[in-house]
Amino acid sequence: MSNVKVVVVGAGVAGLAAGCYAIAQGFDCLVVERHHVAGGVAATWKRGDYVIDGGIHTLSGHNPGLSSYDLYRDLGILPGLPVTELPVLCRFLDERTDRAIEISRNLDRLALELRQLSPDDSEHIDDLIRGAKSMGLLEWSLIDKPEEIMGFRDKLRQSWRLRHSLRYFGGVYVRPLSELTGKIQHPLVKALFESLVPPEAPLWLAMSVLSTFSLGQMALLPQGSVSIVGRLAEYFETDGGVLRMGCGAAEVITTHHDSVDRAMGIVLENGERIHADYVISAADGYSTLWGLLGGRYLDSIITTRYREWRLVPPLVMVSLGVARRFTNEPPLNTIMLRRPFFVGDDTVDTLYLRIFNYARGFAPPGKTVIQVSFRTSWDHWIRLAEGDRPAYDTEKDRVAREVIRRLELHYPSIARQLELVDVATPFTTWRYTHNLQGAYRGWLPTPEVIVSAIPRSLPGLSHLFLAGHWVVPGGGIPACLLSGRHAVQLVCHHQGLPFRLRRP
Repeated sequence: MSNVKVVVVGAGVAGLAAGCYAIAQGFDCLVVERHHVAGGVAATWKRGDYVIDGGIHTLSGHNPGLSSYDLYRDLGILPGLPVTELPVLCRFLDERTDRAIEISRNLDRLALELRQLSPDDSEHIDDLIRGAKSMGLLEWSLIDKPEEIMGFRDKLRQSWRLRHSLRYFGGVYVRPLSELTGKIQHPLVKALFESLVPPEAPLWLAMSVLSTFSLGQMALLPQGSVSIVGRLAEYFETDGGVLRMGCGAAEVITTHHDSVDRAMGIVLENGERIHADYVISAADGYSTLWGLLGGRYLDSIITTRYREWRLVPPLVMVSLGVARRFTNEPPLNTIMLRRPFFVGDDTVDTLYLRIFNYARGFAPPGKTVIQVSFRTSWDHWIRLAEGDRPAYDTEKDRVAREVIRRLELHYPSIARQLELVDVATPFTTWRYTHNLQGAYRGWLPTPEVIVSAIPRSLPGLSHLFLAGHWVVPGGGIPACLLSGRHAVQLVCHHQGLPFRLRRP
């Protein structure tokens, strides 16, 4: 048994993955979490008889034979995790034209429906669908080492593994999706494509989403986000890891050693000092750099990143417990509103619906959870939450009423069938996770940002490594899990030890 001690800050999926891999090396590992439950942004909470899942929508790459499946298996997630095939990626309804389109796994059928809807957009429709069909499955999990410890042969092997996808990282494919959708005339076709990924993201990312779904590599979680979080936590603790909840980190302990500073552990918010050989922070990036480390280990690249890179827009989530079944509805829906409403300075013209009708555990028998989300701005909600709390609560109630009024058009009498209304704002996300400005997936995946290699270490500080979506632009479950593995690989490299996928 190694006597290397590792403390991980943050019990989201990246932090728990780091803990599992640390235990697999024989390290002593403690994971601390400021919230009273694990999961981070993969959050699940109870409201009476209803379970609200505010986290993971789908799981990708869950079938045997894929590198992502191997990643899940190494962490005890698969096999055994219940999954349900996603029958329809999304149904789009345009209230202005009363037209609806479903994205099924048959991309030829989708292209035909879109061309029939808007013949003038046929060329652009065919370009995107053709690219999605030829792209195949893009497996980020093939990047099995952090760049800091990749040698020439590692990079050559990685390029070979990704050889079928490399051509999509150049030319027109790396241009923002908005350049294509800006040429599309029909609003429903445009909205459908822009719902796949943010319009600022590269075209290849939208193609990848369609390709992954069409190949049957996206599944729903009938037990919700808690099923993944719970398996990670159980795997970690069963193998000897220690998970402490409700004790947030306040500071990283450092000492000066051999011309650089060295992380020596953390100080908890209650004043307790925990000493360790290595610290892995899977917490919010800004909170780590400017909070735990007091802004002492920055360079121009880091400060420019946090000053200039845009964040994924935060969400408002209105979750409704409804005394009604929605058996024939697809789980994921997008509604383009005929009558938008306003939240602060933002116009809300699109609602994203999750109908939890694919499993029994979210609601009592005969009842259903419907979750409606929309993009919003951080400034509006933080101004109310910190400046006028009664106005904040009033605004939450108003937004819920606006959402329910829109749903009534599609599900008559739903207002009378409500048993629960739960509203989570960007301030809610920040309060429980400290994610910068409530950004649930970190950086907006623009063409430049999503391919950026963000170092897992900091200038002038040794024995501390970073994990989570702030070091993997674009986020997602496989990427965050992999970032936890990368952090432990760096610990092993620093110690001169071989890295093991599983505990001997």
